[in-house]
Amino acid sequence: MVDKVTQENKRIAKASAARGPVGAGIFELPTFAKSMTPQMLFDLAKDRGVITKEEQADFTRRVGKDPRALAEYNAKVPPSLKYQGIQPELKGVFASQGATPMTSDNKQLRADTSKLAKKTFDQVNAMDAPKETKIQKFMEIFVSKAKNVSPEAALNLARRFVMGLFFGGPSTMAADLIPQSVMEGMAQDLGVMEKEPMTFRDGGIASINDIIKPVGV
Repeated sequence: MVDKVTQENKRIAKASAARGPVGAGIFELPTFAKSMTPQMLFDLAKDRGVITKEEQADFTRRVGKDPRALAEYNAKVPPSLKYQGIQPELKGVFASQGATPMTSDNKQLRADTSKLAKKTFDQVNAMDAPKETKIQKFMEIFVSKAKNVSPEAALNLARRFVMGLFFGGPSTMAADLIPQSVMEGMAQDLGVMEKEPMTFRDGGIASINDIIKPVGV
């Protein structure tokens, strides 16, 4: 029975790894969304001769206990075998959907949301359109198709990754390069920002950057 489970894990891992390297796009699909686990990756890497049997056993023993284990594993393997965690902005999307704490009960919702984000980012990146249009398109598609996602969480995800598609790498600083009027219009259309100016309790008018910045920043 154990051998059958191991073989099935290897089959899933091999099929998923064959789809392409983890780093193929700016938004990297989390490993869990590919129906893979760290153990599957360790087994596949050992079978391909990338890591030794001793290293496989060491990573297996330490994963989940030693945060350095996955980083050390990733440093030894090619992109197609790397472990990809869940990006903080994607965790924010999960939270807005009520999919936290992350459990087996909400795993399918989280996987579907991750795949939709990846598909939408790839679609937007391939568009021959101005950057403002691409940003708007991502929000329109993702918010309309993702289950129960809040526009605020989706916009935070877009700031982190859609911006990076145009400015050479993911960075929240890229939001400063988008015209203020475009950002505010997009936020209003999506219901993230009221059409009347929002003010702070102690005075002053809040800007779009104040409204959509991550909590605690």
